[in-house]
Amino acid sequence: MNKIKKITFITVGRSDYLRQLPIIEFLKKKQNINLRVLITGSHSSKLYGETLKYIKKSGVNFENCCPKKYFISSDGISKNLYNCISKINFSLKNNLPDILVLFGDRYEVLAGAMAAFGKNIVIVHVHGGSVTQGSFDDQIRHAITKIAHLHLTSIKEYGNRIHQLGEEKWRIKIVGSPGLDYIKNYSKKLRSKEIKNFLKNNERKFVLVCFHPETNNLKNLNFQLKILNNVINKINFKIVITYPNSDPGSKEIIDFFKKIKKNNEKKILLIKNADLDYYYLMKNCKFILGNSSSGIVEAASFQKTVINLGVRQSGKLMPKNVLNSKFNKKSIYKTIEKALRRNDQRSIKNPYGNGRSGKIIGKYLTNLKIHQKLFQKKFISK
Repeated sequence: MNKIKKITFITVGRSDYLRQLPIIEFLKKKQNINLRVLITGSHSSKLYGETLKYIKKSGVNFENCCPKKYFISSDGISKNLYNCISKINFSLKNNLPDILVLFGDRYEVLAGAMAAFGKNIVIVHVHGGSVTQGSFDDQIRHAITKIAHLHLTSIKEYGNRIHQLGEEKWRIKIVGSPGLDYIKNYSKKLRSKEIKNFLKNNERKFVLVCFHPETNNLKNLNFQLKILNNVINKINFKIVITYPNSDPGSKEIIDFFKKIKKNNEKKILLIKNADLDYYYLMKNCKFILGNSSSGIVEAASFQKTVINLGVRQSGKLMPKNVLNSKFNKKSIYKTIEKALRRNDQRSIKNPYGNGRSGKIIGKYLTNLKIHQKLFQKKFISK
């Protein structure tokens, strides 16, 4: 009889859990896998929609490691890190997994890596190797890479970058993006009555806005919001706006969105957490406006035009559906006109995966043999 393998995931926010789901759903069916999810970061924050409640309903074995108080400002990052490390460390000591799966580049994910460090846990990092020059995520992502033992990344270019960081090639596997696996199924119908009532008979005549702070450029945030206000006022479609992530600067963005919504209730819908409806909105909107990684990674699966603002996502591989725009009115208006003129884009393929990554990663984790060599990391200079 096969030994039971204990695999733990850490989720720190709404977006990473949706991307983890295909792997979690695969592993839930395996009798020799003891699966657990540690929930931390902003999941319990009322400001960001208390997404903890959605995970509780998913039927997965979970533990709440959210800090009692979640800080949003830049000087609160170290407090959040301390609180997350303390909670995760306590959980891991009481229920030590064989494998800890970490996603992406949030600093709360780094807290998970630090809490697991030295405990003889195999740390598997998904989505390393990418670059986002407009945010401090690069520093976090690469730090997690150096702590992690195995790297499951989406494209060859990112795998090469992980090797460039000194990681041995046998530790790196190109698997695509698991966030693509279920998105087409999730996009077939709306679940939210609020969104249904807002769109009514104009389901395909709206723009989806997803805007996050450029954490390396917060001094220009107010200027960017003024530009965004002018652009939103000029768009002649309904607009659905999602909340930003929980980075420093997000509170200012939320306050701005609340203000413009108040001035135009019929035109604008502001939602804290679209959950699975996000993919319906992505599929059916006229175009996506903002600087979200979902516009870069997921939107190409719907052949959906994305107007990518500013430099937050600079450095990522840009699919052909993405139109980059400088952060000024003239450039954005010109790019919107180009987006509206675009013809059929069904020939566009998503370079980030084919919708089978969850199964690939699930099988990899299930069959992974844990041996001492995994913990003996070397730095490869060539």
